[in-house]
Amino acid sequence: MGIALCYLLVNVIIFSSLGFFRIVRIFIRPLDKLVLKAENYYPDEQSLFPFGDDESAFRKLSISLNALIDRIKRDNRSLRSTVSELENANKELKEKNDMVVRSEKLASAGRLSAGLAHEIGNPLSIIQGYVELLGREEVKKGQVCCWLPCEPISNFFTMCIDDRISFSILLKS
Repeated sequence: MGIALCYLLVNVIIFSSLGFFRIVRIFIRPLDKLVLKAENYYPDEQSLFPFGDDESAFRKLSISLNALIDRIKRDNRSLRSTVSELENANKELKEKNDMVVRSEKLASAGRLSAGLAHEIGNPLSIIQGYVELLGREEVKKGQVCCWLPCEPISNFFTMCIDDRISFSILLKS
């Protein structure tokens, strides 16, 4: 019985070590190679995982991994172009926003100056009306003390009002 146990123990050790080395050769080494290649991968490499002519699972895995890396490269290029387009669109939007803000400021200044011209024009019109009234022949000399010539003053106010109207039209356009 002692010899049979010893024979059995020697056979178990031999077959176990053969099985272990076979498993290491079939599974562990190829996986270690894949891990090493993945760790040393550079984006410029054409094919990260070379595959042989056999129809093993590792060949299929290599083909799948190469296809995955190619797809990642394409997606990366696509994302970079999209980011570039978005940056350009953002820059264009900022420029247009600045233009809108500037035009709004100019429009506000135009409305303010048109209102100011209107407020200045009202008293000028009243003064012009009184000057024209003073310059009429119907007003008798004794009723009004007129010590200034009325016509040059009336012409001055007419010119001011015409300029104000022209300026107002210019601002509104």
